[in-house]
Amino acid sequence: MTATQNTFNSIARIHITKLRATTTTTSAKNRGQDKDRKARRAWPTNKLAEAEIEFTDGFLAGHTLRGFTVWQRQDGDGFFVTPPQRSYEKDDDKRYHSFLVYKNEVVRDQFQDLVLDEYRRVIAQRAASAESAEAADATAQPTDDEPSDDQPF
Repeated sequence: MTATQNTFNSIARIHITKLRATTTTTSAKNRGQDKDRKARRAWPTNKLAEAEIEFTDGFLAGHTLRGFTVWQRQDGDGFFVTPPQRSYEKDDDKRYHSFLVYKNEVVRDQFQDLVLDEYRRVIAQRAASAESAEAADATAQPTDDEPSDDQPF
């Protein structure tokens, strides 16, 4: 962990609040997830997740800054993070007002690395839990090819 991560982690935590749905399910058990996935179909194709920062120390303790977005680059090579922002029109031109202004590019890159590290951690954790759930399902239910103990050969 770098000094920047240690400093940031002492005053705030990053949470990934929404992830892009990557699979569809049809079982009755997961119908609630299907509704959630349908709601996110309106997401742009390269939007991967939404994140927020929960402040844990200092005068902002207990406050949350929402609206960070994790994107995949258009060329598919890597990710980037946008801070919370609001769009507005001026002279028939769409513009954006950012609620977080970075001091310089180094600070922006360090902050993006913090958010992307959390995004990668959540993705890895979700993949591991999906693999363990698949393994549990595979061992719990006999397949049609394999006879169970109560069926004759």
